[in-house]
Amino acid sequence: MTATRTLLLGLLFNSLCALAQESSTDPKISPRNPLHYIPNKPLAVVAGILYLAIPAICLLWCRKRWARYMLTIMIGGVCYAIGLFLRLPFGDNSDKLGFYIVMNMFTVLSPCAFIATVYMLLGRLALHLDADEYLLVKSRIITKLFLTSDIVTLLIQAGGGSMAASASAGKIGSKIFLIGLIIQLISFCAYMVVFAVFLHRMKVNRPGECVLPRNSAEFFSHWTALAGALIISCIGILIRSIFRTIENAQGFAGYLATHEVYFYVLDTLPLFIAILVFVVTWPPMYLTQYGRTGSADTAVEIGMSSNEQKYREPRRHGESGPKGRAR
Repeated sequence: MTATRTLLLGLLFNSLCALAQESSTDPKISPRNPLHYIPNKPLAVVAGILYLAIPAICLLWCRKRWARYMLTIMIGGVCYAIGLFLRLPFGDNSDKLGFYIVMNMFTVLSPCAFIATVYMLLGRLALHLDADEYLLVKSRIITKLFLTSDIVTLLIQAGGGSMAASASAGKIGSKIFLIGLIIQLISFCAYMVVFAVFLHRMKVNRPGECVLPRNSAEFFSHWTALAGALIISCIGILIRSIFRTIENAQGFAGYLATHEVYFYVLDTLPLFIAILVFVVTWPPMYLTQYGRTGSADTAVEIGMSSNEQKYREPRRHGESGPKGRAR
């Protein structure tokens, strides 16, 4: 199975590269085109459909296990798909900076929703495992802290992006937009440090709970499957964040911004994998208990809905949870 998955990912990667290389580089392209190429329409359609499939599958999952915090992935997936579909009419509007700004904002800002989802999961995972003490930042404030940073960077990027459409404030807007990306990258790296420390402390203090099940059926019902999904998602988001930061630092005419292949390989694909993992490991199916440290106040602080709170089952110290999951 591992070899098959590797082969499929390799074929997908090569196909994206091949299709993206077919984007038009006709010398007759308008010099006012900020992309400096005409987007590949078939690839935009395929990518857009794949992104729409994610929220569609999430809706099916919600019928089985609802969780309000997963709405961010669904909203982000739809918005990113809109940005991809806007690449279709861009060829006929390539000299319109305003159209480009709108299209670009959808694909650049919507990942903030994916990042928000990742931010909300760590605190819930810690409470589920009764492991709040292993977090560098306690669960009652970790979600608020990083979500606040996500919202702030979103507003900075949105403000900078809107200013970029102005002839007089275009350069300032681009710099503000870049600052937003840099702050977002730093914030996300800080989150990854908190997550890494949490996993390390779990392994050191509770080695028995960190043993990976031998067969796939047991693995996908164990909390480490969700932790693994979070790791993969973080890597995908990190790749995209580094790419976007470097791309915007180079400017509109930079090498990364003017070659479509990098947009799909370093932005669209990593982000797709980052949210696809949560379709495979639907978080609400794992986070069924929030441990004895959870309280009604804590539930409110981390943004749990009333439906989520109903699923919380008090658990005595040392008592086992569902098979293959938390202790």
